Amino acid sequence: MKAALYARVSTNEQRKESIDDQLRECRELCRRHNFDVIEEYSDRGQSGNEVNRPGYQRLLRAARHRDYDVIVAHELSRLWRSESEMHAIKEELEYLNVHVVTDDGIDTRIVGMDILIAVKGAMAKQELRQIAHRTHRALKGLALDGRSAGGKCYGYLAATKSGTGKREVNEAQAREVRRIFVWYAAGKSPRWIAERLNEESVSSPGSDWGRTKRRRDGKWLASAIHGDPKRGSGILNNELYIGRYIWNRRQSRKKLRSGDREFLLRPPEEWVTTSHPELRIVSDDVWQKVKARQRERADQIGARIRLGLSKYQAYAIGAYPKYLLSGLLRCGLCGSNLIVSGPAQGYVCATRVNGGLRACSNRLRLPRVRLERLLLSWIHSVLIGAESEQCLLRAWRARNRENSPGAEYAGPGREAGLKLAAEVGGATAGGIGTTRSSEYYEQFVTTIAARFHENPRETRTTLSELLGGAIRLIPKGSTQELAVHCELSNVTFGLAQLLSSVTTTRHAGNLGGTGS
Repeated sequence: MKAALYARVSTNEQRKESIDDQLRECRELCRRHNFDVIEEYSDRGQSGNEVNRPGYQRLLRAARHRDYDVIVAHELSRLWRSESEMHAIKEELEYLNVHVVTDDGIDTRIVGMDILIAVKGAMAKQELRQIAHRTHRALKGLALDGRSAGGKCYGYLAATKSGTGKREVNEAQAREVRRIFVWYAAGKSPRWIAERLNEESVSSPGSDWGRTKRRRDGKWLASAIHGDPKRGSGILNNELYIGRYIWNRRQSRKKLRSGDREFLLRPPEEWVTTSHPELRIVSDDVWQKVKARQRERADQIGARIRLGLSKYQAYAIGAYPKYLLSGLLRCGLCGSNLIVSGPAQGYVCATRVNGGLRACSNRLRLPRVRLERLLLSWIHSVLIGAESEQCLLRAWRARNRENSPGAEYAGPGREAGLKLAAEVGGATAGGIGTTRSSEYYEQFVTTIAARFHENPRETRTTLSELLGGAIRLIPKGSTQELAVHCELSNVTFGLAQLLSSVTTTRHAGNLGGTGS
């Protein structure tokens, strides 16, 4: 039998040899069972409760391609600590006739192994909860004792990096904190402050945190300054700046499918508050002025919400994006979303709006209505072109990527791809054949305005699948020539009239569209 090995450690701090140790034991297990090892997969710094582990997902894709017959791991908990994920994938592996063998006694080739798997899965879940409980208890003891319970905070040296073993004031960053508070109290907006700090090349809070995700360019954004007063996030809401340390304000947890972290506000009676006058950075007078201005702004926004102004209402209740291309357009320079801004309803780079030109130099402002109409016209021209079948195949793969064992199949050429499209044409176009699939999507794009008005969520989802992700708009040169990139097709398309109709810059040039 062909075997694939899998190993995992929960944190990057665990010794490097741990992965190698697990794989060594797996190889020995394969020798005892006469398995032929064809591939090895691993994840470092990934919890077994997460689904989107890169190595784990590659392992599953290989299983769906039927590249091997058995998964070998040191322990069942290396594969799963989530019972729901374990049972779902276990059923899929049974359908694919792929077995699981571990060094702690699991072998799905043996009849009656389901009971042992269920018991071990429950034990792994319980162990995860106990680890979380013990960690929380230890951190609470540190907080009650007046010591740092972890976490990074702009304006301070972390306890692990200070000479005393306690959190200390970072004077260089503390000066910037004081300036931010003084500016805001004097009436400056968070966007103005962020742009000023970027112009002065002041390092942002996350610039030296060694981030591997999210923003890593060291630029300030307005959100880092204004934050959320209720959650205590943002520079202007951090009570440590007045010598008051609050621990356990928020509960951190990971979402089931994506593994992304989210924060929930705990009841105030569960907070642990301690006084640290030696860590004060901002005076009480300046702090109270800032809080007074925040309350005034909150009252103004609340009044506008009650009047029914949609802009503030959308921000307040987290309404679903109300424009067709919201979330589907990207800045080609920094990768941020393009957002609709200003009374002229133009698409602009979100980083440029919230951080100034030093955060992103993309000056484009593209009128929303014209851009939507011309991009949809371009998409429609692709669907009636020679590559339409491949476009439909990509859309079907995007729709079924997590639901079908063959969704990741890549045929040896165009003929194989078209054959697969013929087999799945009904699923792609809601029950119609492949020969009519292109007509279905042509009609979808033609009537997309009416569809969006009737069902915006479903329409935007279908459009995203059809595009294969997002469109990147890249300014090129001083003439503001644009390049349009998306995964809709591998063929280059021209949009000769787009610049003269859309771009509001002083100079004019040609616009090319490139599918990539």
